[in-house]
Formats: sequence, C-alpha cells, structure tokens
Amino acid sequence: MVATCAALAGCMTPTPPEDDLAPTNDPDPMPSTEPTPSTEPTPTPEGDIGSNGLPFASAQELSALPAGTIMSLSIRRVANVQGSDTVRVEDAPVRIEVVEPVSGSSNGLLNVTLDDDTFQIPIVGDVEDLTGADGTIYEFYEFLCGEYTGIYNVYSEADRLTPVNGQLNSEGVLLLGLETRPSVMETLTGAASYTGQFSGGGASEDTDGNFIRDGLEAQGNITLDIDFGNADVSAALDGELNGFIDFTGTVASMDISGNGFGGALTTNCEGGWSCVSSSELSGNFFGPNAEEAAGIIDFDVAITEDATGDESRYLGVSGFAAGDAFDVMPEPTGPIGPRPAPPPG
Repeated sequence: MVATCAALAGCMTPTPPEDDLAPTNDPDPMPSTEPTPSTEPTPTPEGDIGSNGLPFASAQELSALPAGTIMSLSIRRVANVQGSDTVRVEDAPVRIEVVEPVSGSSNGLLNVTLDDDTFQIPIVGDVEDLTGADGTIYEFYEFLCGEYTGIYNVYSEADRLTPVNGQLNSEGVLLLGLETRPSVMETLTGAASYTGQFSGGGASEDTDGNFIRDGLEAQGNITLDIDFGNADVSAALDGELNGFIDFTGTVASMDISGNGFGGALTTNCEGGWSCVSSSELSGNFFGPNAEEAAGIIDFDVAITEDATGDESRYLGVSGFAAGDAFDVMPEPTGPIGPRPAPPPG
C-alpha cells in the first residue's frame, strides 16, 4: 500500500515550478485573472515546499519517482500494544526511499522504514505478511490515488499464531501529495463540489477506557462543498462507523487557511444507535489549481445502543480524498446479509 499508485510520483523533487502556473487542462474551478486576498494568513512562508515537506504542485505531469528520492512523512494511526488494555492515537514517523523507479519492465522498489524496521516493497502492488524484528506483521494497501494525491492504509498486528506482548496492533493512514501553492489558492473564485471516499479503521473501548477490540472500519463517501471566493469548505459524510453502524457526518464550515482546512465533525448514528462525536476532519488542497482535496479524519465517538443503553467509545483514523479523480463507493446491488454482532460492552 505504501506505494501502489502513480500518485507517489508527486513526492519527487521536481523542477521548481514557474511563477505563472497555467493549468494543463480545464479544471473547475479556474483561477480568476484578478487575485482575491485570502481571508486567512498563510501559516507558513511560500517557498517551494508544502506543509507536508513535499514540493508544491506545478503544471508538469507526474512521472516515475527517480531512484534516490527520500520522503520523511508520518502515518496517522490507532495503536494497541499486545498485552495492553489501552488504545492510543499517534503520528508514527515513516521514511521512504525510492530504490528503483517504475518502468515498462519493473513495478519499482521502495525501502520503507517504520517502527525501526525497514521493508522493501514494490511501488505498484499491495503487500502483505511483512514481518518486523519483534514478530509484528505489517501490511500495505492502496486506498485512493489521484493525479496529485495518494492515500494508503497501513496495518500491523501481533504474530497470528504466537502473539507476544509488546507487538503492535495498529490501523493507520499515509497521505502523499503535491499541495496547491497558497498564492494560487488566493486567486481561485467561485464554488465547486468535490466528491470522493473515506476509509480507515480503529478500535473500541469501554467507558473506563479499557480496550475491547480492533479491526473496526470507518468508510463511505464524502462530499466537500467549496466556496473559493469566501475561503470556506463544508463536508458531508455518509457511511459505516465502528465496523457495522450506519452514520452520517457533517462539518458545517471550515475556513481555508493557506491551502488547508479543518473543523469539528458531528455524527448521527442510525439503526438503533446514538452517537456523540468529538471527531475532527482536516485536509489540504492538492494540484496546481486545487483539483483535489485530501486529508485525515480522527474519529472519537461515544456510542450508545438505544435498546440496552450499553455504551462504548470508537477511536479511528480514516483518510479521505475528493475531486474529479475519485469515484464514490457504489450502492449495494443485492442483499448484504446480516450485520455482524456489535462488540461487547
């Protein structure tokens, strides 16, 4: 997963972009001829590097990553150490080095260093059953890939046959991409609606904070309504929470600052469940003219079963991406069968 799509080419060190960033096609929205001052200050100086440490997007098309390219990023994840009764949400540093770029005869190779282990994986293709020094099993899966954005789900778990205390169970998200220059964001006007998907996983705990179980998905569709002229974004989510609960979520309004946005996510659970959310959604615009938007959702939701009053808490991390390059999840075309039983507690 860490490297299964051409969006990884967005992490190379390209030729410095020209001052006049003309789009390569006709994206919607188009920048106006008269820049509009931003309503929020840019949080970091312009330069050639975005807030994620990667170069800003330019008009050039993405190509294969050259050998020797190094990326120092982080994976946002929910983690439970084997033998522990607690769950934590953390940013885990990850170092990625291109060993061999993609070519007509090769899927490419990356060295990925995570949790003091280094794995060699193909750039194109999911990877399972990679074993760390302490026996922890790692898996890397592609989730969404656009022209300027790549999102990957990264999993780890204790040895399946002989788990050892101290091994790591985790579900995380790695986001790669070429951010839009803040100065370009200031020139964008009009409104647009971006649709896409979100996906990730997490764990549940009881009301005393004790770990119950992990491997619980949060996934579905997302719509971002963007008012570039007023530097504002709203979000609407529709999907599955805690592995089996249907829900909708909203962020009513988020200011665009530089090329980023973020706000509190409210949730409404359905099917006999009630939710109180302390969740957060944050993201950035990617591409020469903000053609794509992507980011992270930190789910923190108190869940109550209406019929019994049983309570639990869901902690999860999902990645999202929206724009013309991303499809929404299809609706089921037939019976989906019974839902799995809810976790105890």
